[in-house]
Amino acid sequence: MRWRDVGGGGQAGLGVVDLLLTIAILSIITAIAVPSFDATEQQVDRAARALVADALEAQSLAVATGVPLGLRFEVESNRYSFVLDSGVTPQAGVAALQGNPDLSNVEVRRLLEARSSGEPVEGAVLTAADFGGAADLVFGVDGIPQIDGSVDLRAGAARLRVRVQAATGRVTITVP
Repeated sequence: MRWRDVGGGGQAGLGVVDLLLTIAILSIITAIAVPSFDATEQQVDRAARALVADALEAQSLAVATGVPLGLRFEVESNRYSFVLDSGVTPQAGVAALQGNPDLSNVEVRRLLEARSSGEPVEGAVLTAADFGGAADLVFGVDGIPQIDGSVDLRAGAARLRVRVQAATGRVTITVP
């Protein structure tokens, strides 16, 4: 950098070019120093958020319809599906749902239209699902799960855990 004599008073200062060069160098260093969110982290994050959305949908449907509903996780096949508290999917339990005098046709249809029906987890791998030793997360009609627990997801080295609290029914994403 060049120092200039400003106004002949013996004071030195930076020129505009020098200042711009310093800002450019600091910007490059900052860009390198900020941790990047790589593709595998994005994949496991998307999968965890989709799982949370489905858990919240099951919770909401259980409260709205008065039918305990949840998710069954099949770790070995990397899938999960909506299940009634009897352990069957709403589609498999359609006769029982339609025969329930407490359910309207609209509520039965909402239960049957639950998005996840044995869909694979996209972009990540289910590595564990534990709800009191079982792989089923079932919400009661009050929105509280029967048992708390968690589901672990992995994509490459990136790992996330979806936790469900028993006392509140709160669903959160954490790092295992």
